[in-house]
Amino acid sequence: MGNKIITVLGTSPYLVVNYDNYKNCRYVQEAIVKKRWDEGIHIDEVIVIGTLASKKAHWEKLTKNERDTKADNINNCSLKEKLNELSNEKNFKFNFIEISEGFTENEIWETFQKIDQETDENDNIYLDITHGFRYMPILFIGLLNYLKVVKNVKLEKIEYGMFEKLGYANQVMELELEDRNAEIMELTYFDKLIELSYGMDTFLATGNPTRLTKELDGKMTELQKKYKGKNKHVTSVRGIIKNIDEFHKDTTLCRGESVNEDVQKILAKLDNLKKEENKEIELKVVEKLIEKIDILFCNFSDDEFSNLKELLNYYCEKEMVQQGFTLLNEMIISFIIKKYKSDVTNLNEKAIVKERMRVSKIMGLAVANEKNIEQSDVVLFDKLVQEKELLEISRNIGQHRNDINHFGMRDNSMNSKDLIRKYREMKDKFIEICS
Repeated sequence: MGNKIITVLGTSPYLVVNYDNYKNCRYVQEAIVKKRWDEGIHIDEVIVIGTLASKKAHWEKLTKNERDTKADNINNCSLKEKLNELSNEKNFKFNFIEISEGFTENEIWETFQKIDQETDENDNIYLDITHGFRYMPILFIGLLNYLKVVKNVKLEKIEYGMFEKLGYANQVMELELEDRNAEIMELTYFDKLIELSYGMDTFLATGNPTRLTKELDGKMTELQKKYKGKNKHVTSVRGIIKNIDEFHKDTTLCRGESVNEDVQKILAKLDNLKKEENKEIELKVVEKLIEKIDILFCNFSDDEFSNLKELLNYYCEKEMVQQGFTLLNEMIISFIIKKYKSDVTNLNEKAIVKERMRVSKIMGLAVANEKNIEQSDVVLFDKLVQEKELLEISRNIGQHRNDINHFGMRDNSMNSKDLIRKYREMKDKFIEICS
């Protein structure tokens, strides 16, 4: 593990300029190293990527292709010499990694491999994309996202020395040194945007928001500091993050009433978010991503029973079959109460639970066709035995839930594909009955 700068060395004549507050820098790498020092970050290694041509032009010895008369005798050393000078002061390693021009796909893969070999587990990477071939930023995007997974590296910064702001090289040479002021632009946010996009895609596909909420929370914490906690948009997004996390936990652990509350909170906050005005561009970008959450909740309403039916579909789409069977079983009981019993909404929680247990017991007896029941339950029992389709669903739920809960460790256990198919069929049949 270490803090590493990965940078590219080109072949163009590099002129002496002032990058940010760092004066008379022929190489942007010098300014970037000093910038890390000023941030209190100790750099362990600088990895310079370049071709044989760039090595000859700027690494071992500075070769001047054009004469910068206004900068004669100022910083006239190679990049290797400059890094050696800086290393003597701050004690870090530096290395030149020679690559080919990348004229073929195989050559680009070789470059990929060489940079990969220079990184270690848990490295913190500071990437400079100022120079190099035009394909290299794309290469770095793929490589670093790969390394995040296989080596748990962290991309701390992406930076670009904005030399172009000053004009063409011949124009810059005419400028006095004090007027050659270029910015080191940070582009890290766009990597964060990739992470946010991946997180949202994962959430929409699987229902797991862990990656999304982590990235959103980090970004909103950053923006909250920027706006000193006074931006309503940031506050709204943080609220949605919290509710999304609660929704995930409640759906995973089958907290029915809580799920309905979570959905109502999310829908209300999404609606408020759309109404907020005067957002910064980066906030608008985040909002566009968050609006995709509507895909998951567009069919939910303020009716609890309808929302639970929609949750059955949600469980099916995300292949959360165990949770789906659990909800389906409870919804059958709710449906029976709704269809054959008086309204229980005015009962206290204890009374409702007692009633559900009673109906569940009668349902079980009807499934088993056992008529040894209490006299007060006969009427409901006789009605339930006529609900052939419901009884069949209930009977199969018990079998499939046992199959899942016993981890498939019993005779005639069903494979995953068939369990998903059975859940989908039973879910669809129940929704049809309820309609």
